[in-house]
Amino acid sequence: MPEDIHPIVSIWVVLFSLASGLFSLYCTYIAFVGGTIPLLGCELDGGAVSGVLWLVFVTPLVSMVGYWIAMLVTLPLIAIFKKRN
Repeated sequence: MPEDIHPIVSIWVVLFSLASGLFSLYCTYIAFVGGTIPLLGCELDGGAVSGVLWLVFVTPLVSMVGYWIAMLVTLPLIAIFKKRN
């Protein structure tokens, strides 16, 4: 980790990355086996076709939105906790 970033910001980035990755993995699992996608509320029947379509089209979008949300929170945190020299 870079030395000029506060530990709270580093911890936030790691935790949010893990949560975003696990959410995406869980949604992909639901796309293959069927069920309701959390936070989105859409019902999927499951199967190989819906799972592959989810992997190709939706998972990159979920990752991109997760990145945007992380940056919206991380950049102000970096500014707040910036170490003074």
